Amino acid sequence: MIGVDTMHTDKIKALSLLTAVIMSVTAAGCGAVEKGDAGNEKPVTEAETTAASTAEEKSEADVTTTTVREDESSKSEETDTASEKSGGSSAASSAAETEKPKETTEATTAKKEEPAATESKWTVGECTLTIPAGWSGRYVTDGNSIYCKKCYDAENGSGMIFSVIESSDAPNYPNAFLLGIGSSGNYYYGIKATGATFDVSDSALLEEYNSLSAETDSIMYTAYTPRANGHTPFDVSNYSAYDPEGEASGLWINDPYSGAQVSPSIIIDNDRDQVYYYGYAALDDHIIGDVVWNTAAEPAIQGNLIDRGLLFINGSVYTFDIYSSAPRGISFSCVMGSGSDLDGKSFMFEKDYDALYTIW
Repeated sequence: MIGVDTMHTDKIKALSLLTAVIMSVTAAGCGAVEKGDAGNEKPVTEAETTAASTAEEKSEADVTTTTVREDESSKSEETDTASEKSGGSSAASSAAETEKPKETTEATTAKKEEPAATESKWTVGECTLTIPAGWSGRYVTDGNSIYCKKCYDAENGSGMIFSVIESSDAPNYPNAFLLGIGSSGNYYYGIKATGATFDVSDSALLEEYNSLSAETDSIMYTAYTPRANGHTPFDVSNYSAYDPEGEASGLWINDPYSGAQVSPSIIIDNDRDQVYYYGYAALDDHIIGDVVWNTAAEPAIQGNLIDRGLLFINGSVYTFDIYSSAPRGISFSCVMGSGSDLDGKSFMFEKDYDALYTIW
């Protein structure tokens, strides 16, 4: 019996020892050891260990957050500095824009100022006229004529102001200007309109037409032609193919007292309104021209008729004066062209042309 009890007691002791070991191992695995104020050690519970770990993680997070915040603060400061610089530049730019006058809507949308009108050239054949700047946009050219634009637009073909024509004959037109001479020897004339070709009851048309017509003569004086030889255009409205006096008719001889067998001579045929000029050659070698008479010529004063008419011959134009008192004479002055045939020459009256019908 005693052996049984001893064995039982030993088993109990062994079991107690095993229990103690297990509890010690469990306590060591469940927590760290913390020293107390008196240096006594006490076990740390799992909750405390977890709280410490959490606090440590929070501290690390705080450090990270602080670092991030410092980095962000540094970047923010850099950004602010850049903004200040940019802001300064923007402010300067804004100030400059403020000082710079802004273009208004009216200035942007306003129509550009049209260039000032200038004079222009108009050419018919070999005759060129200068049209004044004030006529810009107010006239129309159609063929060899100039029209008032308002009249022309109101009714096509109306409002003719003047025309330019080329002719080999002397003028026989009312309201005409001798403009010049072409390279062929033909003459250029400016013919002004003699009547209205538009609705004169329209006051706007009438006013515009009259305004342009008033400047027609000044335009005529600007004419240029290649053989005018520097002479100025002139009004030939007062010249007509009719000699009221008949004093120019007959044979006129140059140097009648020279004794030459053949002298330069002129025959003026009042019936035909023609002139025949003979040089020093035979009578069949002559130049035929036209003559017109000055209907506004002054009456004879002491036998002198000034500007009695115009002679158109061989590509030149001459005025001529007749001296009616004895000895009767006629003299010529070139007013257009070279004047190589008669300019400055004088002739004496020989006989009436009726006795010379056998010559032509």
